[in-house]
Amino acid sequence: MLDPEASGAARLLHAGESLPYGARPVLLADTTVYGAVSVERMLRAWTTALPRPWLLLIADAPMRPAAAARYRFRALRSRLAGIATVPYLPALRAVEGANEALKDKDVMAAAAKLRREMEGK
Repeated sequence: MLDPEASGAARLLHAGESLPYGARPVLLADTTVYGAVSVERMLRAWTTALPRPWLLLIADAPMRPAAAARYRFRALRSRLAGIATVPYLPALRAVEGANEALKDKDVMAAAAKLRREMEGK
């Protein structure tokens, strides 16, 4: 989930834990059919007591997702607050952590675009 204190960090919401006021839940998935099926399974168990989550799709290859994955993600759109996509970034395969990744200009550009999209700017 995105941090409501805007400290630049995200954290996991564990089963049974209440969502802090003002926090936005975010689901992460790769752009594979398995990722789409996993999101669908998670949304089936999603309670109406929680706000609709954002779906953040992480491209797993420098090409479009498989047709079956695209279809499933489109079908789930109405159950989500929004869908954002992070393009395939080769630099992410060679780093040990977020701080190292943010030294790459393409990663920084993708992060800035993602933040604008999710904040509605």
